Amino acid sequence: MIYTVGHTLSYRKGLIESIPFQKLGRTSNYQGKFYPGGSVWQTSYAAYAYLWDTNQLDKYSVFAVDADWIMDTAPSLSGGAWHDLLVTSTIVQEVSAEECKCRI
Repeated sequence: MIYTVGHTLSYRKGLIESIPFQKLGRTSNYQGKFYPGGSVWQTSYAAYAYLWDTNQLDKYSVFAVDADWIMDTAPSLSGGAWHDLLVTSTIVQEVSAEECKCRI
């Protein structure tokens, strides 16, 4: 399991309405352009730390993604502190700060 951040209301809606609800992986042709893959973190704590550091906790939350850190991600092509998701993967559930034992 790895983790992503997403717009809280949109992702909650997606989890209810879209089966499966997925995070897009790297592709050479997303709307006619290269897409490096969605941003993912190895731990929910690291994802929450990113939201804290970027002052986005009011609109974004952390969600679990059914993927493997070693096999399904690569360092961010944009140089970010996250990895890029290489394969489209299912978003499983929201992860609260309490569940990851984050102090926010």
